[in-house]
Amino acid sequence: MSSEVNTVKEDDIVTTPTALTALTATAATTPTTTTTTARHHNGMVDNKMDGVNHIVEEAIGAPGGSNNHNIVPPMQLQTHQQHQHQQRMSSSASVCADIAISSNPLLQSWSNQPFSLPPFLNIETEHFKPALEVGMKEHMEDLQKIVDNPEEPSFENVFVEYDRSGSLLSKVGGVYGNMCSSLNTDQLQDIQKEMSPILSKHRSATNFLEGLFQKI
Repeated sequence: MSSEVNTVKEDDIVTTPTALTALTATAATTPTTTTTTARHHNGMVDNKMDGVNHIVEEAIGAPGGSNNHNIVPPMQLQTHQQHQHQQRMSSSASVCADIAISSNPLLQSWSNQPFSLPPFLNIETEHFKPALEVGMKEHMEDLQKIVDNPEEPSFENVFVEYDRSGSLLSKVGGVYGNMCSSLNTDQLQDIQKEMSPILSKHRSATNFLEGLFQKI
């Protein structure tokens, strides 16, 4: 091959003032463009890091602004996640408890039963404990309403209300006592062992409720 292929002739070199000015301008702007692109890239990275840290800080309630690039400690994040999990579990347990109570035959109306008798065929041993707990809670609420009543004590708002208090507990307790005396299975005996001290404590609490007998 001819050596002329790799030889640059003097005539091929552009030496006009306009061309030299253009080449000089291009050479001068190239580093600036590269630097600007790099700075733009770094800015995008910084913005992404700011966004990530802001999200994590909101999740754990940690203070900080957009200029805070500290990474959240793994232990702190783990504690927050465990707390959220416990809240979800507690909420689920509460929902399950509400469903169990609403479907408890001891806590439902018996008006559609023959002679308004308890639905014995639907009552299971595990129904007694939650039903008794709900009954005790409502009994204390009934008595507390008598104490908190701002009206002048009278026969109607003290004695009548006192006689009506604890109606649900009496309803559930009647079935409970009947089945413990007649059926008295091993499961019912276990329930009695668990609930006897609790029911005894409840009776004492109703007898010594502060402010109740001052109404009388």
